[in-house]
Amino acid sequence: MTYTVTVHNTGLIDCTDANPASFTDDLADVLNNAAYNNDATGGATVSGTTLTWSGPPAAGASVTVTVSYGVTVHEDAADGARLQNLARHFDGPVRRSPPADGQCNVTVPIMSLPLPLPEVKAELDRLTAEFFDAFDNRDGRPADVARLRRLMLPGSVITVAEPKYLTYSLEEFIGPREQLLSDGRLTEFHEWETSEHTDVAGSVACRIGGYRKSGLLNGEPYEGGGTKTFQFVRTPDGWRISAFSWHDES
Repeated sequence: MTYTVTVHNTGLIDCTDANPASFTDDLADVLNNAAYNNDATGGATVSGTTLTWSGPPAAGASVTVTVSYGVTVHEDAADGARLQNLARHFDGPVRRSPPADGQCNVTVPIMSLPLPLPEVKAELDRLTAEFFDAFDNRDGRPADVARLRRLMLPGSVITVAEPKYLTYSLEEFIGPREQLLSDGRLTEFHEWETSEHTDVAGSVACRIGGYRKSGLLNGEPYEGGGTKTFQFVRTPDGWRISAFSWHDES
């Protein structure tokens, strides 16, 4: 499994090498049931059971630094055991975001899950990639949002949780996005998956993962990201998306 920590400098002051943003990640209750993969990115270091990062992100909500690292769960780890991960930030020029105590707790229960067959996983990967590609209008190419009618079931349920809770039918979702991506307001746009976990049980499947998006909105840089979840069903015509939901980072 992979952990990701993203630092947002949402304040008005640049961090510097002399006055950096920083955080520590206590892995003691992760590494009792898993092994660190020696793969930390973004300048993070691991000593013993503590991951440490510091750096000078510039001011601005769109400036982010992402640290990711992986652990491999021990084969003999008991079902129901928990990986308890605790990250803490240090006060500095970066404005504190919720939670107010400056801590981030992540608890992951260890469960034995059947792995999807390679051919099924490959089909779901392809279906998800086609979904994200439907919104791509970079280099003057027309976005193909209409393909969602082929990738998704007609009665699909679409929900956004953050920043404002809304639900859509398939047609309610497609119409405004076709217009936004074709009338010149949102250009050079694309979305892409940054991480994913997929579970398959017979003819149903679910997928959860992070994503990023980037483009120009009314001529200004537009970036963001968050988490998307997909529900899949195997139909007589192959796998289709029956629902998806997402929340955007604040």
